[in-house]
Amino acid sequence: VYLLVVIIHALRRRIPLAGYFLLSELMPILGGLIFLLQVHGVIPLQQWLLWSSHAGFVVESLLLSLAVAAQTKMAYQEREREQLQNRAKTQFFATMSHEFRTPLTAVLGYTELALAADTSPEKRIEYLRTIATSADYMLHLINDTLDMSKIEAQKMDFEKSAFALQEFCEEIHDYASILASKKHLRFHIDYAFPLPAQLVSDRTRLKQVLINLC
Repeated sequence: VYLLVVIIHALRRRIPLAGYFLLSELMPILGGLIFLLQVHGVIPLQQWLLWSSHAGFVVESLLLSLAVAAQTKMAYQEREREQLQNRAKTQFFATMSHEFRTPLTAVLGYTELALAADTSPEKRIEYLRTIATSADYMLHLINDTLDMSKIEAQKMDFEKSAFALQEFCEEIHDYASILASKKHLRFHIDYAFPLPAQLVSDRTRLKQVLINLC
């Protein structure tokens, strides 16, 4: 009785495989009950019903075997899911380490330019503004990295906001031009006017994509 109460409680809490165990415990009881009813003459005595008690134990064994098989399958699926999550985390951190390199290079490059003795005050302010933008971009990336729930769920949240397209493109230019100059290359953006004054998108995600493409 205690075992049945435990199984019913597990079934109410929707614990996996509780139904299998409940049925497996009920089968011998049902078989034994049919046998006793025949012995006491409650139901007509029939030859094939005399085996009801044995049949109950056979069905119980069968249901328990199915439960064990289902439990093994669930454990295998859980292990696969954990391996998939671990691969997702590894891939995520490998990608983010690449993403960090770009704004950090911009911070270091423009800091060096801002500290140069021949830099004009106007240029120095412009460089400092780019450094601040790069630091803010890195902060967004760090927040994404620290949010482990996004990694485990293998998804990223997207936010829509309006931003100035010209200013956005200038930020892309600032990042890419520093990386290009390290390789003695020139980076230039050709604008095909007319262009929209604003875009509505996820600014951080779009910036990641365009910087990677550049």
